[in-house]
Amino acid sequence: QEWVEIFPVKEEERGNEAGLGDAFTGGFLLGDITGKSPPESARIGALMGATALKCSGSIISKESMPDMDSLL
Repeated sequence: QEWVEIFPVKEEERGNEAGLGDAFTGGFLLGDITGKSPPESARIGALMGATALKCSGSIISKESMPDMDSLL
């Protein structure tokens, strides 16, 4: 069994919660179709969800996108 460490988004950094599930699912599926392990895919999904939570709308701007390679 492998555990994935997740860090919560600070309350003061939170924006709109719309689209969080979609962002997680998109990130997870991206990891899956590119050959990442399920824990790595979950980490990508969590990073995308956290990024979406920090945005003011339901669409993540290109400037807000994290550098996944450095975060994984």
